[in-house]
Amino acid sequence: MSAENGVSAGADMAAAIAAGREAGAEIVCADVDAQEAMMRMWREMRPRRR
Repeated sequence: MSAENGVSAGADMAAAIAAGREAGAEIVCADVDAQEAMMRMWREMRPRRR
């Protein structure tokens, strides 16, 4: 997908980090396993919303 759009993979994240540093923000890596995040969301979701 990145090749189709003429950018390198992760360019958006690199740009966000650069902008955050420029603004003086603390940079925190908060990535979680996608499968674990989906399972947690599913468990917390009310049965009617599933």
